[in-house]
Amino acid sequence: ALPAPDVEAFVAKHGDKIRRLVGNESPETRLAAVRALGKTRDLDEVPVLIYALTDPDSQVVRAAHNALLRISRNPTAVHLPEQFTEENRRLAIEKWKTWYRVIRPNANLK
Repeated sequence: ALPAPDVEAFVAKHGDKIRRLVGNESPETRLAAVRALGKTRDLDEVPVLIYALTDPDSQVVRAAHNALLRISRNPTAVHLPEQFTEENRRLAIEKWKTWYRVIRPNANLK
């Protein structure tokens, strides 16, 4: 619930720890980490947010998608339906990877 500048400062200081929390076993922890990373609007966070799109918890997936939309500064860049299927998710992940590779051609995305 911190304002964006405070979140940016927090992530700048603790970014590695926050990125590791995206893989935590607690869905609440993963959700909080994804939301924090998304508030930074930092392109360096895109790979971990794309990874978060694979999360088993749909709230984490939705938060990661919203964070990517915020970072891309294009609210219609990639569509992911509210009730998404695995095919919707797969297509969204591929579209986000393609978008990021346009901006960062040498990006290492798995």
